[in-house]
Amino acid sequence: MSLWWVLPAAVILVLALYPRSAKPARTSYVYCPRCRHDLNGDDESFVLEVDGIVTYRCANCTHNSQFDFCHYPVPVCIEGRLDE
Repeated sequence: MSLWWVLPAAVILVLALYPRSAKPARTSYVYCPRCRHDLNGDDESFVLEVDGIVTYRCANCTHNSQFDFCHYPVPVCIEGRLDE
């Protein structure tokens, strides 16, 4: 007697029981240069994304800043720094 059906059934059972998160895990953390509010932790600070350049408006202090997510291994603030 062949048990060829046992493996697919086991895979389906494991996939059905495996917990899945609703949102993917965050891989980077971006904070407001002025008040240190978490910009990419909530959806209310996001304004625009064009070719890896993301514009945020802080929900806490309304400071505008742009971060480059594309050209560097970490997000780099390219506009809106306090030392400008």
